[in-house]
Amino acid sequence: MSWPRWVVIIAMFLTAGGFCLSAWGCLLREADSVPTVIMPLKYENRRANVSYHYEMLAMALDKSAKKYGPCEARVTELYLPSNRLNLHSVESGLVDTIDTTTSPERDQRLLPVRIPLLKGLMGYRLLFIRKEEQPSFTGIKTLSDVRALSFGQGGNWPDVTILKANGITVVPAVNHINLMKMLLAKRFDAYPRGAQQILVERSNRRDNLLDIEKTMGLAYVSPVYFHVGPNNKALAERIQFGLELAIADGSFEKLFRRHSLVKRAFEELHLESRRFIYLCNPYLHPDTPVDKTNFWWRPWPKDLQCKK
Repeated sequence: MSWPRWVVIIAMFLTAGGFCLSAWGCLLREADSVPTVIMPLKYENRRANVSYHYEMLAMALDKSAKKYGPCEARVTELYLPSNRLNLHSVESGLVDTIDTTTSPERDQRLLPVRIPLLKGLMGYRLLFIRKEEQPSFTGIKTLSDVRALSFGQGGNWPDVTILKANGITVVPAVNHINLMKMLLAKRFDAYPRGAQQILVERSNRRDNLLDIEKTMGLAYVSPVYFHVGPNNKALAERIQFGLELAIADGSFEKLFRRHSLVKRAFEELHLESRRFIYLCNPYLHPDTPVDKTNFWWRPWPKDLQCKK
């Protein structure tokens, strides 16, 4: 692809200052020969050579290269352990994009690309429970049954409002480690986690006191999107275009089904046959693509609005 002369001149001028904006949203950084998009080092990246979300980003950039020019995905060496730090890192320009669950705050601070990267799996919540209490969960069949229980969640997680909007008792805590300790101490009955998260988290435990509930789960629309800086519409457009191409040609579905993060969840947690109790989401943005059935692992119920 040949660039117009005026683009090349501006690029040379900006490169002298360390980097330039190039390839529609990607940055050509000092000492690099190809523009890049940088995402933060998150949990999945620390446990595998290449994470699911990194592969999704790389695929989107590759699929869109013919239209927008070359661009490579890269993971920063700086580990950012919390979502708040990750949000700030995108706002400040330290990184270009993050993968995170949608919420009003995140969608206001950043620009979401509304294609669910995990096809809705984050909203299928399985339960950490005390191992000896499995029999008491087998009989849970309705939302009324769920309301008789209490659930632990991080105090600033969007899930708190979702659960409370459905009449469910929530016990908040500061972080994941505290929540696991509180569950063991019987401060609440169960701790819901995304279907793609829970196996990894169980494998990190050295004791055998907590287990994954075997028969049921909660489900609500809670998509994970790529979010970019609020002024980087070019990158959002490019990622959206690349992901849509990947959905159309089947490569999105292929990555989704083959990656160990997802494959293990389907094989070991029996998601297809589990009993899920569906909840409404008061955060549900009107632009959420719930009607695009090929965007999701399975279609959502038609009525997803919380009754007022």
